Amino acid sequence: MVLLCGGAGDYIADRGTAVPKPLLSIADRPLLVHIMRQFADSGSTEFVLALSGPGRQQVKDYFLRLELRSVNFTIRLGSDPTVRILDELPEEGWTITCADTGELSGTGTRLRNATSFVPRWPIIVAYGNGLADVNAADLIRFHRAHGRLATVAVAVPPPAPGRVTLADDHKVLGFGGQPENPSSLVSIGFFVLEEAAVRDYVAPGADVMLEAEPMRNLIADGELMAYQHHGYWQPLDAWEDVVAARRTWPSATRPVRPRPAEPRTGVRDPAGGSRLERGGYGRLSGLTNRELQVATLVGNCLTNRAIARQLSVAEKTVEMHLSSIFGKLAVSSRTELATLMIRTQLA
Repeated sequence: MVLLCGGAGDYIADRGTAVPKPLLSIADRPLLVHIMRQFADSGSTEFVLALSGPGRQQVKDYFLRLELRSVNFTIRLGSDPTVRILDELPEEGWTITCADTGELSGTGTRLRNATSFVPRWPIIVAYGNGLADVNAADLIRFHRAHGRLATVAVAVPPPAPGRVTLADDHKVLGFGGQPENPSSLVSIGFFVLEEAAVRDYVAPGADVMLEAEPMRNLIADGELMAYQHHGYWQPLDAWEDVVAARRTWPSATRPVRPRPAEPRTGVRDPAGGSRLERGGYGRLSGLTNRELQVATLVGNCLTNRAIARQLSVAEKTVEMHLSSIFGKLAVSSRTELATLMIRTQLA
């Protein structure tokens, strides 16, 4: 996951002091940590912070001191001082890369500069200036299903005290509530991007805003899809937004979810062995490793195009593997194959 942290004007005065938005305190934790926890709950624990602007050092300092800020510890003073952490952090196991991506660079440039630290694709990209309880697993599932290069999460703007809704004859229909027009959707600052979306659409050698030419070109090529978020969302553009977030953000009381289990190639059976290799599913053992990868991705509802991108092969190669899989598993369609793989995963 890449988080765009900082930039020109990315400050809000909090108690008389200018604070970078990613470090604004919400429910006793910085905004940035809340965003990261949302995705860590879904198993995404590798983060690249694309830092920019004068606040980047403050973000670095926060994470360098995170453990000592958040837990009880014992310190032994002297010529060889030691510190022993006494508690387990909720952030245990996170990998955080703090990358300087340009003093006042545009969002596209900072994203492009951060990609050298990205371990795998696709990536989730988020702005560090708003709160949303986006389900990372659902977002990624939606992205993989449509097979395009990019997904943007959108939502209806939250209620605002001064928003006025008018009828065609200028009669006031509402004051301070949700907009009546259901098409009034806006980006909430969360994206899923394939490598080609950055490589081919964010021009090198120039300062680029992600929201400008890259997005326009992705739209023109039919490569941008919208994931509609229906849950909580609170942008943080002004002090009033910070007050609203501190009053409404639910993370202070939500239970800590268990860490997802490690990925497995098969489900263990108490009798020994893997269910992928026993009983009615024994025929899967006849697939090659690559064929099993393709079959599993079909079970995850990916298109041939999306599978080809994920495996870095040609779409014709995927079709060739599917033809072989159909013969080995005695199925006649992608639907039958997907059903078989889903049953296997649930067995």
